[in-house]
Amino acid sequence: MSFRIEGYVIVSADGMLADAGRVMPDSLKFEGDKRFFEQALDRAALIVHGRNSHEQQPNSARRKRLILTRKIRDLTVDPEMPNATLWNPEHASFEEACAFADVASGMVAVIGGPVVFDLFMDRYDTFWLSEAPHVRLPGGEGCFVGVPPRMPHEVLTAHGMRPGAPYLLDAVHEVTVTPWRRGGSLPAVAALTPAPTQTGKTTPCTVPATSYRSTYCWCAVLKLVPPPASAKPASIFAETR
Repeated sequence: MSFRIEGYVIVSADGMLADAGRVMPDSLKFEGDKRFFEQALDRAALIVHGRNSHEQQPNSARRKRLILTRKIRDLTVDPEMPNATLWNPEHASFEEACAFADVASGMVAVIGGPVVFDLFMDRYDTFWLSEAPHVRLPGGEGCFVGVPPRMPHEVLTAHGMRPGAPYLLDAVHEVTVTPWRRGGSLPAVAALTPAPTQTGKTTPCTVPATSYRSTYCWCAVLKLVPPPASAKPASIFAETR
């Protein structure tokens, strides 16, 4: 088996992924982050999450997934979702669960909640941390085990991960996403990013798309070049009109 494991979460300024009622509030939902998240899951071979972390997107029903639960012992198909496998990690390994789900390679997207994120904390190739700096959720649910009192950056650092350059998802609300990795250079990242023109508008790129179907000619895989330290975060994708 050969997997690339990536984590995805958006957090408030105080490190929360949900409010006090364990619900993701509208104040933590941004169109740019939604697009980035949906595009990432569309290229995943497998999605891993808990019972309360379903992404609820148009392509959700077609995605293979592992759902962590303590209510069962043996690996089994979820009776409500044919593409989902119910997995109790106390009784089966991740590799056994993947084999049961008939997934042997590709990108695995881990989308929460906190206990699920923690299970893979020493296995992530990349953790994509989206941050909404103007949103606070007092008494909310922390994104990772140990948040609070620690902040998300502290938890990722404690597990040997280091941040790359942040990229802009929402300019108005200053929402960014930062790739955290265990070291080395930033690899190519799949993203829908049209090439900018000198006027700031967008134009179709000349590289054939390999990952996405679109009404535009998109560059499907590109090198994300970190901006200068003094610059604002670069947009991970350009807006289309």
